[in-house]
Amino acid sequence: MVGTSNLQFNSVAINDATSGNGNGVINSNECVNMNVVLKNNGCANATGISATLTTSTPGVTVTQGSSSYPNMVIDATGTNSTPFQIQTSNSFPCGTIDFDLNLTFPNGSTTVPVTVPTCTGGANQTIPPSMLTASDLTQADRLGRDGLPSECGGKQCPGGGFPGTKFYKTYNFTNSGGAPACFTVTINAATGVAGVGDIESAAYLNSYDPTNLCLNYLGDSAVVGLGTTVGSASYSFTVPAQSNFVIVVNTTGTTTSSQFSGTVSGFFDFTPGPGPCPTSAPSR
Repeated sequence: MVGTSNLQFNSVAINDATSGNGNGVINSNECVNMNVVLKNNGCANATGISATLTTSTPGVTVTQGSSSYPNMVIDATGTNSTPFQIQTSNSFPCGTIDFDLNLTFPNGSTTVPVTVPTCTGGANQTIPPSMLTASDLTQADRLGRDGLPSECGGKQCPGGGFPGTKFYKTYNFTNSGGAPACFTVTINAATGVAGVGDIESAAYLNSYDPTNLCLNYLGDSAVVGLGTTVGSASYSFTVPAQSNFVIVVNTTGTTTSSQFSGTVSGFFDFTPGPGPCPTSAPSR
């Protein structure tokens, strides 16, 4: 039996230092050079590889889409010999770009899908220093803490069942991008303070209803001891494009809390590029 090569996507490198805004990611109104690394995961060497890069993502034009690839033995990687070049429009919505890398070689052809995130690396936003006291809003239940902080892929709501007056605060944020985005919340809290209790945090899509803890649920911190014996907890969740989300911090018992603060990361960077691609060939 004769084996065949199997070229698959390995990684992508963005270079916007020459013709873009230099932040290392794809933004609107920007000319970007792009190198796509492939890996031969097959059972035979890959030789004579030619590639053409295309996309149907609105607001994106491939201005230089042809390149050869070096020969690749089994398990080897290779990078396009001539950088690909793309141009985004002024109206390009931050999100992801879906490319097709169409490969031809002596014994056949294949198409490798390449998905590239854009506008990543926006500045973190903050949850200001605060405490939960008897003057805050109250709710009659709280989420269970299962010790499994949520991740980008999602988590089933742990539900409530812990009656008693709890104090809470809410903080509002927005995913302003044109694609779903994974956000990470980190809550930092003082420990060793006498007379205070644990806190927990959860995220909700659009709005929070303290009488229905699983309505619009996105994720939660899930950690026991936050604000008493544990000083920091992080959790992640995915928010749909152009959607608001609410971060809730609440006590887990009827006592007040120590001081806490937080950061929310995962926002888009909407810094636009300087304009169209130059007419000269891209540099590597």
